[in-house]
Amino acid sequence: MANIRLGFAPTRRSIFSAPDAIKYRGLTAKRLEELGIDFVDITDI
Repeated sequence: MANIRLGFAPTRRSIFSAPDAIKYRGLTAKRLEELGIDFVDITDI
């Protein structure tokens, strides 16, 4: 079976503060890693 890689591109919207956006990006990435989900994100951009 082929592996799937998820693209994860968190962005900030006006309803979230910048600190909250960063916080939830980290929490989501951590959970994806815990679940063993292969993903790429936009952190290096």
